[in-house]
Amino acid sequence: MKMAYRVDKDVFEYIDKCEGIKVIYGVTFGEDIIKENIFRVDFFCDRREGGKGKYIKNIPIITVLELSEIITRSGKRALILICVGPNEAAVHSIYGDLCRYDIDADVFNYFNSNCFFRDKTFLYKDKIFKLYENIYNCGFINTRMTERSVELALGEYFIEKCTGGGICEVGAVTPYYPFECANRVKHVIDPTDMHKRIDIRKSVFDCNLRGWNVLSISTVEHIGTGDYKFSEKHTAVEAVVKILRESKSCLITAPIGYNAVLDEWVYDNRHDVRIQLLKRGCNNHWNNDEGKSIKDIKYGPYWANGLIVIEK
Repeated sequence: MKMAYRVDKDVFEYIDKCEGIKVIYGVTFGEDIIKENIFRVDFFCDRREGGKGKYIKNIPIITVLELSEIITRSGKRALILICVGPNEAAVHSIYGDLCRYDIDADVFNYFNSNCFFRDKTFLYKDKIFKLYENIYNCGFINTRMTERSVELALGEYFIEKCTGGGICEVGAVTPYYPFECANRVKHVIDPTDMHKRIDIRKSVFDCNLRGWNVLSISTVEHIGTGDYKFSEKHTAVEAVVKILRESKSCLITAPIGYNAVLDEWVYDNRHDVRIQLLKRGCNNHWNNDEGKSIKDIKYGPYWANGLIVIEK
């Protein structure tokens, strides 16, 4: 059986260039893709044929469960091309399977010429949030979005729920987004950013945060690393401890896998109820990571695959 290719050339080039485990879901058109030699295929995945010791051109056919185990052992992200025909119901069902097994992957629909995106919301502390869409460093729900789509939704939630006391932000992030409630942020602390709304251009360690509601989005992981050519003798962990100790309330987010010292501290304090982890599964599907498996989540290559959320 031959097929007319529907996936954009850019998608094939993306799959070909990216490192990771490359999987075709569905065996019906498998041999045709192999013959065309479009990209290296590591596994075929199939509901009916997987797990039976079968192969296509020496490439094993596996189940979703086996794929999940392989990804976990390897520590690599997968790239999955769903190739089961133009039946959208079947594609949605397969995507649901991948989400249920918390597969860490970018998922493409062969017959719809693009990456498959279904998720518009995420769950945090049993509350449903809509992913925040913006052209600046976020993206839109029909594309692979950055972690900022989650962080800004949580930031807006934090600002709206603060009652009593002023709000200050450590690290200039919200000034770049059109929050309706952004005018409630009274001070923005950032020693390097040049945005005009920043009114405190110095290290957070030179600021008194007592009595303030403190918001910090993807900032603490840069502290003490020399990022942005700023020399800071203190560490990310010291910044988190200072904010927790001095603030009236706070919400701190940081990507997992960017700052090893911070990751280690979070792992050591993983039973602290103030610390939550969110893990990216398929595309824009984010889950609460109950196991707090921070050591298994890698950063990049396309933005964060996990988030630390600390709320007081």
